[in-house]
Amino acid sequence: MNSRPVFVALLIATITLASCKAPPPQPISITEADKGDAVTMVVGQSIQVTLPANSSAGYEWLVVSEGSPVLEVLMPSSFEQQGDSPGAGGLETFTFVGLQPGETWIGMIYHRSFEPEVPAVQTFELQVLVSE
Repeated sequence: MNSRPVFVALLIATITLASCKAPPPQPISITEADKGDAVTMVVGQSIQVTLPANSSAGYEWLVVSEGSPVLEVLMPSSFEQQGDSPGAGGLETFTFVGLQPGETWIGMIYHRSFEPEVPAVQTFELQVLVSE
């Protein structure tokens, strides 16, 4: 009996299965309501933190802890204006990606960069656990 065709078929099946990658996990959406919470994610998954912002008033969100080396923040953030009037506020979204397993936290402040002596008017923290 010739086992070569069976071997070739198994080899092709193995290569085909090995080349199939699972789709990336869906991003985790986080809002101001999740402040202080903990979230669990996997390596390669992203967290999208969306917070209210109004840069026309001089305020901006600043990432003070991106969770490195467990997480990486992708810059720049994105801004979606809410309303048509000039100076209308909106939503600013920051994306963080899990790089390696571990536990860390994301920290952000909402402040005016030109007033460094004035405390932040808002803060945002999120504990993050990244698994494989």
